[in-house]
Amino acid sequence: MHKDSLYSFILYVLLQEGKSNILFRLEALFLGKSYAIRHFFRRQFEGCDLPSFWNLKERFEKEHPQFSVPISEEDIVKDDNGLMTGRLKQLG
Repeated sequence: MHKDSLYSFILYVLLQEGKSNILFRLEALFLGKSYAIRHFFRRQFEGCDLPSFWNLKERFEKEHPQFSVPISEEDIVKDDNGLMTGRLKQLG
């Protein structure tokens, strides 16, 4: 997974939802980008339906063509109802 793309994607999602990105940035600074990405990805997308996620990903990539979010259908861990668990197979 490309950390910079995922990092920027999470910042974008927080901004779109009107949430502060201060905690995310502090976690990345003090605990590392990988930890912050895993933690906030789970917080943001646990229980999310796939169409909503793909819509956010598509909007992000259209607005920021320099970034490509390296997530495919196979990377997403889903629960029994088909909703996202907030985990990605490659991130743990």
